[in-house]
Amino acid sequence: MLKLTLNEPQRDAVMAGLRLLQRALDLGEVAPNDGNVGDILTCSGRHEGMTSDQIDSFIENTLSS
Repeated sequence: MLKLTLNEPQRDAVMAGLRLLQRALDLGEVAPNDGNVGDILTCSGRHEGMTSDQIDSFIENTLSS
């Protein structure tokens, strides 16, 4: 488990980045293990990448204040 302490601008930047990732996944612009951002999403295949729904839940349950 990773624990982060973020100030408000950092949290907002993380949320914005995750929303962009979510949109790219929904549009098929990013896919797990795609040789680009999808490799970051899965740590080059070491684990499954989060789905758009999982990202949404993470934002709502963890990052939203």
